[in-house]
Amino acid sequence: MTIPPQPPVTPAPPLAAAVGQWSPLTVSVLALLTFVVALGIAFFLKNDTMLNVLVGVAGANATTVVNFWLGSSAGSQKKDEAIARMRSPGA
Repeated sequence: MTIPPQPPVTPAPPLAAAVGQWSPLTVSVLALLTFVVALGIAFFLKNDTMLNVLVGVAGANATTVVNFWLGSSAGSQKKDEAIARMRSPGA
């Protein structure tokens, strides 16, 4: 009895490709807009304590968003794409 050859296994697409590139961008924009609005409200209410806390949180949040797009997540995605190109039959 002979076993027929199996078709090659193709890797699953990355989650961002499956969901769409719009989802990380949407989350990033919503996160930044939420804190901009909160900062505006705290500024106009003249609430110094809330303003000081929100400035710190907004700064940390903006840093996280920038690191996502330019930091290790972007590098990891490029690495995954390079590995996929190396595994493709035409490479």
